[in-house]
Amino acid sequence: MGGDVPLGVVPGGGTNVVARTLGISEDVGTAVRQLGASLLRTPRRLGLGRARYDHGDTLFGFCAGMGFDAASVALVQRRRRWKRLLGDVLYAASAIQAFAATDRRQPAIEVMPPEGLPVGPVYHVMVSNSSPYTFVGPRRMVVAPEAAFDRPLAVTAFGAMSLVFTLRMLGSTLGSGAALSADGRVTMLHDLDHVDAVATHPVHLQADGDARGLVQRVQFRYLPEVLPVLV
Repeated sequence: MGGDVPLGVVPGGGTNVVARTLGISEDVGTAVRQLGASLLRTPRRLGLGRARYDHGDTLFGFCAGMGFDAASVALVQRRRRWKRLLGDVLYAASAIQAFAATDRRQPAIEVMPPEGLPVGPVYHVMVSNSSPYTFVGPRRMVVAPEAAFDRPLAVTAFGAMSLVFTLRMLGSTLGSGAALSADGRVTMLHDLDHVDAVATHPVHLQADGDARGLVQRVQFRYLPEVLPVLV
């Protein structure tokens, strides 16, 4: 980050969100040929997100989350030896378990944008540096359509967490997104250079699909054009 030596990507993970968002093939042979061709072009400089929290800080390329989605990621990480075998099934099972374990009586997180009134309390928050949030097989899951590597951060905050609401929002992220953007219990903000989130008790944090432990206060910042990438 911050240097002139560009990053070249050959995808080797399970979902490869950043690579796929940049148009890099999941096929290794094709990705290597793309990488060779990209050496003749000027690298693209991506913006990154930074999350500073109670016991550390981390960068993220596509998304960070507090609450429900981060609790799901923590469960997946505990079972990482099964990720290759089960793939999306493991994520779905972990999400169901995290949903069942979440206290749905009282939302715990308040979001404080740089301007305007605080948002919340809400049950979970996603801070996006690009779109989509992830992929389910070949399908894109979109929670922040305004997010992009060359734009400041976007926030999607969920103020409800009933089963019906959650399933409806999940369906919307995999479809047109109309229900997500139209529901008054979902707050969507974009182009934020910084945004803070505070919880009434420790909640899970994830960054780019890696669990970062329990936190109560997180400062999210956008770092423009800091990572040169060959695309």
